[in-house]
Amino acid sequence: MRSKGKGGGETDIETNITQLPVEVLHKIFQSNRLTLADMHRLAQVSHQFYDLINPKQMILQNKVLLAIPYFIKQNNMDINLGRSGICHALSLLWVKYTLDNKIEEFYNLLQKFIAYNDERRTNKDSELADFLIKIDKLQFPEKYDSNKRQIDADKLLNLSYAFQDSSLFTYGDLNNFFNTADLQDKVLTLSVITPSPCDPSIFIGHTVSLAKNAKGYVVYDPSAFYRLEEITNTKELINFLMNVFFKGPPQSKDVLMPFYLTILEKHPNEKNHDMYHNLQELKKQRLIEHNDQKTPAAYGSINPLHWAVYNDDTNAIETLQTINPQINLNERGQNQATPLTLAIARRNISASLLLINMGSSFTEEDGLERNALDITLNLKNGSLLSAMQNKNPTEFKRNIEKTIIKYYK
Repeated sequence: MRSKGKGGGETDIETNITQLPVEVLHKIFQSNRLTLADMHRLAQVSHQFYDLINPKQMILQNKVLLAIPYFIKQNNMDINLGRSGICHALSLLWVKYTLDNKIEEFYNLLQKFIAYNDERRTNKDSELADFLIKIDKLQFPEKYDSNKRQIDADKLLNLSYAFQDSSLFTYGDLNNFFNTADLQDKVLTLSVITPSPCDPSIFIGHTVSLAKNAKGYVVYDPSAFYRLEEITNTKELINFLMNVFFKGPPQSKDVLMPFYLTILEKHPNEKNHDMYHNLQELKKQRLIEHNDQKTPAAYGSINPLHWAVYNDDTNAIETLQTINPQINLNERGQNQATPLTLAIARRNISASLLLINMGSSFTEEDGLERNALDITLNLKNGSLLSAMQNKNPTEFKRNIEKTIIKYYK
């Protein structure tokens, strides 16, 4: 959502959304200029916005979010999801219920949540309580297991990752991907992380899921209304995704966009070997073509290395180094993060170990004046400390003492 500034240029209204008066927010909402992604982000950064949305127009995941505190209180549950969004968890649960042929059960549970709140019920509901715990485990897996993260969806759902791809896509790249990926008996999730409108160092993410049927694609957007999007062809699908994630199509079909795609299935299927090989070749080609480029500022100014690190995609990291042996492993990203500080802060241990072994500096500080050694000590991760010591004993010995003093002072 953008408006014309005084000089005729465009100004992002979201930038100062927390300072806008309620009546201004109301006019913006009534103008019908908001996409679903706009409404989702506005609701994240301004509690006032919740009060403006008519129940019939309420974004579905936010209706569930508003229902959860009341349900938790009535059922004496020790869960705090906050208001940050649960699109990741809902998208993955849609995947699970779809693959288990229980999708109607999924929708019924969401409707029950909303009805429970709307009707101010007081009875305990064990079925909804179990469903809420599933949401919490998928949205915040580290609360239940310190070794699990959101990207461990296969383990969390007892499914199989058929393919993962975290690279930068042009419009044409997306088209090639969907024309190559046979989604029969599989379900795809797509995530995009973009800088917060209030603080560029904070990222806001959104996730949707989709499956393929005889008529085309079925897309589940947790922030949409009470319906699925049924899309007949790839072009319509990509345009729909542009509207969900980026509020419209890119200015040019050559603009780079950061997508994280996963294909999930119930069980590994060796018959799909050729498709996976073709998708891997497409991914490699994208990394070759875009290895020294960044997404536009509107899409986060993300480079391929940071995007691969963010998603713990070690395959992409290795490919990028193979393409460019002189790759800058300490390149700065959002909030001056190096790839290694980003990987460790996100507890992406596989990417962290790989970067250390590739020679990434563990003493360079990010914008928060912390380095990889600081973060590792804070996490008390022995495997990463050992990797740093083995890779560069002199540098490790020189810095470990002052890091410990800084950490414990």
